[in-house]
Amino acid sequence: MSNLRLHLEGPMQSFGVNFGENRYTEFFPTKSAISGLCMSALGFDREAAESNEFLAKFNSSFQMIAVRVQKRIPKRVPMIKMVDFQTIFGKGMRRANGSPMDNPIISNREYLMDAIFEVILVGAKDMCERVGEAVLRPKRTLFLGRKCNIPSARIFAGIHDTYECLEDPLEEYDYQSDFKIDNHHYRSESYVRDICVDNRAVERKYVNRLVYTHYGCDSIRGQQYGRNFDSENLHSFQ
Repeated sequence: MSNLRLHLEGPMQSFGVNFGENRYTEFFPTKSAISGLCMSALGFDREAAESNEFLAKFNSSFQMIAVRVQKRIPKRVPMIKMVDFQTIFGKGMRRANGSPMDNPIISNREYLMDAIFEVILVGAKDMCERVGEAVLRPKRTLFLGRKCNIPSARIFAGIHDTYECLEDPLEEYDYQSDFKIDNHHYRSESYVRDICVDNRAVERKYVNRLVYTHYGCDSIRGQQYGRNFDSENLHSFQ
């Protein structure tokens, strides 16, 4: 098994699991957000048959670990949540399909500010190489959960043949994973509705994913987030 590393860093990120007037964000990247990022990098159209074919392969091929890390500056900058009040659409505006949209929608949307995540996709080497090459040279613009969330650093962070090197860093930081990691004490497990099984715009469908959440040793000692992030401990840029 290989693993593909993705570095998610930007002023704002958002990983929602619900629709409607109030759109909340999870505190970790969702698997649907990562699959969407990868499909955007590959240049798939949402309605194309190959989009759902790749989505099925992505969901079955990859297990995911998402690690929340600290900004590498002398003073610790905590991740905070922001709520943005939005008025969407209005008289004279149109939907993506060209039909008129005269009734405005009032929406409260949550965002994560000053967050950095390292996402590790564990799977077959050929899938890691295919997706990694696309993320390194994307065919479409990549964003962090929503189209307004532009990354401030390169997302591709390398491909490795083992995840043994993750053991020590994962002890220090908060993370979520699709599977229990040997010798790691996970603090909680829960279901998140974030696996997209049908990517068509009108009939998009999701199923639940079981995730294990681990809080790093700094959090256990009462600090909100892990130690200052040393990139050499977790990945090497290529």
